[in-house]
Amino acid sequence: MKKIVGIVLGIVILMGGVFLFMKNQKPAEDDAQVVLEKTSDISKQYVVLRYQTDNVLSNAEKFADYDAWNKEMTSIIQQWKTLEADSSVLEKASAKMSEEKTSFNLVPQVLAYTKEEV
Repeated sequence: MKKIVGIVLGIVILMGGVFLFMKNQKPAEDDAQVVLEKTSDISKQYVVLRYQTDNVLSNAEKFADYDAWNKEMTSIIQQWKTLEADSSVLEKASAKMSEEKTSFNLVPQVLAYTKEEV
């Protein structure tokens, strides 16, 4: 009787482990998709801001006066700051994603060192 209870308990524990492993794999894929989408969005925003900045700097003489040009540049600078903040959030998300465990830790984690540290 004890043997049967032990086997059933072992199977339950094994199934629970498999379930947790499978459950943890799904969010990693979702996180990767979110990081990919954010990277694409930030890249597009970068291109737009780069074009706007170049356009305002190249066509400064076409503005009615300095105040109009300054207002446009201030707006673009604020958008660059927002882009920088968004990219910082993306950097943290991708760093977190890259630190996730990808194995059962059968092999210890390997770290890269510089020749001075060695």
